[in-house]
Amino acid sequence: FAFAATALESPNSSDWPVNVLAPTGADVTYPSMNVRSFSNTVNQGVGFLMPIPSNASNITIIYTGRAGTAPGASASLQMGLYFRNIPNNAAVGAWSAVNNLTSVTVPTNAYFQYYTQTIALATLSLTAGNLYNVEFIRNTAVGSNLAYPWLMNELQIIFT
Repeated sequence: FAFAATALESPNSSDWPVNVLAPTGADVTYPSMNVRSFSNTVNQGVGFLMPIPSNASNITIIYTGRAGTAPGASASLQMGLYFRNIPNNAAVGAWSAVNNLTSVTVPTNAYFQYYTQTIALATLSLTAGNLYNVEFIRNTAVGSNLAYPWLMNELQIIFT
């Protein structure tokens, strides 16, 4: 699955674990490109539905974005995921606790960066063959947090 910034849901109700959306807007440097702007002070998120193929055992998350302003020194960025199961013929499950991804380093420029992490479905308590509601958030509490908004233009989910 590949989600452009405009294809993601905007969490803006109490039915989301983080009900503050990362707003969509034109990139200030590249205005022909839409991005989701994740604040550097408040956790914000975007959402999507994710059907997991029945033969999958791993999930790879690829997210592409850039610092809104080039930082003066390398900084950290940490994203996280919440999940809730949407089972067949049963009540929708409760949201999981946050599953923080590994912190990544944002270099001292404002170029787009590609970040990738692969995780076993079992590690995330996800079941192949099920449909999940997902919220992808920025964790602003990480040490040496990027002091600027982070502008995401694409999110990819790959199953293996």
